[in-house]
Amino acid sequence: MVRKSEQNNADTGTPNLRARSILGLFCVILAVKDLLAWAELTAPTSGWLVRVTGADWMEPFAGLILAVLGVIWAGPSIMQCFGIRDDFRKQARCWALAAAFICASALVFTLDTAVPSKDMLFFKRGTHLSREARRASLASTIVAACGFAGFLIMRRRDVGFWKVSLPVCRDNDIWSMNVKAEISLRAIAKNDDAYRLLEERAEYIQSEIGGKFDMMCRHLAKESADLATIESTARLQMDVGHIFKRYADFHVRLAETRHRIAEDVREAAYLTIVDLMEKRLPGQKLKAGHDANLSIAYPVLHDAEGLKKRREEWDETMRGVVSIGAAKGNEIIGEWIDRAARGEVTAEEMPAAMEIFRALCAPSGSRERPLELSS
Repeated sequence: MVRKSEQNNADTGTPNLRARSILGLFCVILAVKDLLAWAELTAPTSGWLVRVTGADWMEPFAGLILAVLGVIWAGPSIMQCFGIRDDFRKQARCWALAAAFICASALVFTLDTAVPSKDMLFFKRGTHLSREARRASLASTIVAACGFAGFLIMRRRDVGFWKVSLPVCRDNDIWSMNVKAEISLRAIAKNDDAYRLLEERAEYIQSEIGGKFDMMCRHLAKESADLATIESTARLQMDVGHIFKRYADFHVRLAETRHRIAEDVREAAYLTIVDLMEKRLPGQKLKAGHDANLSIAYPVLHDAEGLKKRREEWDETMRGVVSIGAAKGNEIIGEWIDRAARGEVTAEEMPAAMEIFRALCAPSGSRERPLELSS
């Protein structure tokens, strides 16, 4: 089971969206205003530094310094929006930066309105703000506070996932099955209870999937048990061809069923987990594919130790049946040869004797024509 404390460090991916990004945007906006005023693309009085310091030479150098500082502080946060594939996190980052930009713009407006000249900066006696300027400053301060709150709220959504890993191992008389399922929940506060509940029910999910796997294998297990009840002595009394066919048919069914059972196990695991998430978590309303991501690996099936041992016993029994059959055939052929040597083979029995001799004279695997015998 993957613990949440480990996931916080590995997968939640806490971003670099810090409060200094607001300060960086504030510096960039202030620097752009002053540089535009210095280049006379806007009114010269729109430059805040010139109005406060009264020194024209301050605009280009101070504006460039502020711009560099702003890029250093806000640049990494902006670049994060272009380096992620997770749409949820990307959207959260974009909205957080939008809120940071609103906050920074409101702070610049507040500074420009509340401190319009160096007299206000140095608290020169007799200087006061007009009523409109005070109201505008208060309104922009409120907007800045709202932008900062929006930045904090959206930044909390810029997170990765908590993962609940559910490895399922199950052994029965036929196969040993291994399958791994993983539930990913967005690492936000509202999913904390859902994560805890899923983690507590991990053993329940594992046992239910294992039980469904045993039900899928019950017919093969019954057939395997039926074959095991046939003792070697009983097999010798049965038709050898029937024994071989039954043995071969069982292994054909094993091969045909292996892939189908793997697909059925995946489907059963998916339905079990979805049913638990959507109906059996008290107080939770989760939707697979929307609130949580579910992934299930392809099951791995290995022959069980009991099946391997039973296959060895079957092979040994089959070899015994073949050996006994071959010995019996040689005994019958020997009797025919003895009868033929004593002249006891009649004309009616001659075709059967010729077939026996022909089989005896044709080496197995030989491409040459067998010895031709004629009456």
